[in-house]
Amino acid sequence: MNNKVEVSTGVGTVLDALDYAKQAHDKPGPDGGKATYGNLPYIVHPLLAVLARLYRGGVIIPQQLAVDALHDTVEDTDETPDSLRGHGFTPAIIGGVAAVTSEKDASRHEKTSKAKNDPLGEGAKLDDAVINLLANKGEMLPHTGSIGDAVVYSRTVEELLSGQVRRPEENLTYLERRGEPAEPLTGAEVRFLIEEVEKRIQREVYVLPPEERKWIVGSLAVGGRLRHLLSRDPELIIFH
Repeated sequence: MNNKVEVSTGVGTVLDALDYAKQAHDKPGPDGGKATYGNLPYIVHPLLAVLARLYRGGVIIPQQLAVDALHDTVEDTDETPDSLRGHGFTPAIIGGVAAVTSEKDASRHEKTSKAKNDPLGEGAKLDDAVINLLANKGEMLPHTGSIGDAVVYSRTVEELLSGQVRRPEENLTYLERRGEPAEPLTGAEVRFLIEEVEKRIQREVYVLPPEERKWIVGSLAVGGRLRHLLSRDPELIIFH
């Protein structure tokens, strides 16, 4: 851990959410196997969602990163809102996760509309769709999707960006009204979390053959392809 940055409450919230998500996604399923994302452990997906928001910069709120980290825990694992509550996550974080948790047969539009009703859920849905869009285009991870998936994720990003998109500053007001005031992360805290999340991804990619592992690790470096892709405005990613 980088000793130059004191682990504030905000940073601690993000790290706690990442740890919780890893434990949830690493549990064996009913068939005894673990969920995967492409050829990687599934936890790489929420890690990338968090990383995308960190790379884009601007006003970054810990609660948003926590929802990004946890966005699939209730939908895809045996975790529940009650288990999140029992762990100590705040109502705003649990509400954000609930907003991106849908029934399996829900349509893309239904899922997107539900997410847009919650500020943190809307942000997590956008980060989730951006990561899946890039992955299904084969630009980020071993390609396991189809062009159909890419179109679905592209439409989700477009729908989320249509109309008035909430600014991060509005989320601060939303949290304050809920009695959960938040402090935006400082530049030093953002840099610390970027380094931490990159390290976690690097640990997970060791399941890959050496050449693929080397490519992903290299792409996370400053000036690397993955960092370049994830730092772009989501609207530009649609038309890339």
